[in-house]
Amino acid sequence: MSFKRYGASQIGEWIDNNVRQAKYLHDLAVQDPDFEPASAPPMSAICIRYKASGLSEADSRRLHAEVAERIEQSGRFWISTTELKEKSWFRINPVNFRTRREHMEELFALLRAQCRDVERAKTELQV
Repeated sequence: MSFKRYGASQIGEWIDNNVRQAKYLHDLAVQDPDFEPASAPPMSAICIRYKASGLSEADSRRLHAEVAERIEQSGRFWISTTELKEKSWFRINPVNFRTRREHMEELFALLRAQCRDVERAKTELQV
């Protein structure tokens, strides 16, 4: 139905835009010393991780899961986690044709804030 209504050209533009958004999120992660991307995204799916110093991989796995849950509960974005290279990662797949750069900026700011909040709470519990 979508192809009949919008045509392959329009749908192709939407897909290209989603790939651009994933690449932009990749660039944001590269520029932040607390994050790393798994790789440059060839499609609209991207995996990035928070790489705070001093976190064990088990703690990192819990942090990523808690942050993904918090973000989902906010109702603003839906992301998931995955395991790659024996590490936990956020898996983000911007597929809405309305997604813009400012959405990626908002998501990345939210990821950064939530990761730091969860990490800070863990540190306070240890003291």
